[in-house]
Amino acid sequence: MKIIAVSFLLVLGIFGNGCAEFRSTDQPSDATTGPTFFLGELRHTEITTIERAWRGVHAALKDLNYRVKSNEHDLLQGTIIAVESGHDVKIHLEETSPTTTEIRIRAGTLGDKAVAREILTAIRKHIR
Repeated sequence: MKIIAVSFLLVLGIFGNGCAEFRSTDQPSDATTGPTFFLGELRHTEITTIERAWRGVHAALKDLNYRVKSNEHDLLQGTIIAVESGHDVKIHLEETSPTTTEIRIRAGTLGDKAVAREILTAIRKHIR
């Protein structure tokens, strides 16, 4: 009986916490709070259209002296790959509603949180 009770508490503890053990968050990620860094990728939902976010990403990358290697874009999502000093950055935009867009940034192979935050700050400056 003790084994069942301990197993139940262990499972409850794992599922009760969700994936919180695997992410680094300053705040929960939604349109009114800050970004979430999860598995090497910075994620943030911004109150803006995808078109405005797309223009903001390009302007931010220009400000930060990144060279755009490739970009693909349709009505609901887009991906930009840029490089600066040999470091690749992948930015993915996805419309989550007509007025909100999720921005995902991966800087480098493993994900550099500081660089991703710098890029997000520059993007947000151009969106607002």
